[in-house]
Parts: sequence; structure tokens; C-alpha cells
Amino acid sequence: MKQPIYHQLSDAVLGEKLGDELYKIQGIESTVDVKKVKPTKIDNFWGIVLDKEGLLTEEVDVDNITKVSKLRVEMVDPAINHIRVTFDFTS
Repeated sequence: MKQPIYHQLSDAVLGEKLGDELYKIQGIESTVDVKKVKPTKIDNFWGIVLDKEGLLTEEVDVDNITKVSKLRVEMVDPAINHIRVTFDFTS
């Protein structure tokens, strides 16, 4: 089963290497060696996203969300779009 896009995004913004197939665009020739490609880490990515979407309402939310190291999303019930979001925090 393919890894959900949210998991891939969470890993990429942390600077973690994703599957080589994601770095090759089919039908386009490239001289890039996909074995050497690695995303650049984006500090506080989830804090920025959640703040811009208006999901952080308290100053303590902003302080805590800057410590998120990973975000995982699990589809619990597709019939009603019920998802579970899990945050991992750095200490």
C-alpha cells in the first residue's frame, strides 16, 4: 500500500529522503541522480500551515506546535471522512 500523501509530506519537510520514484517525472528526461536527491528541511512547517489556516488560537498552541517533529494522518472511516491526526513532538 502506498504511503498517504500527508505522511510523505511530513517526512519531506523534515528533510527525510522519500522513494526514488517520486523524484522522477515520467516522460521528462533528467540528469539528476535520484539516489542523491534529498529534500531540504523546512523548520516549523506544520506550525506555519496550521497558523495560516487559523487552527491555532492560543499563544500556547503556537509555542507547542513549533515542537512538532512529525504529523501522521490515518483514515478511520472514509464514509464520513473521519480521520485521526497524530503529532510527534521533540523535547
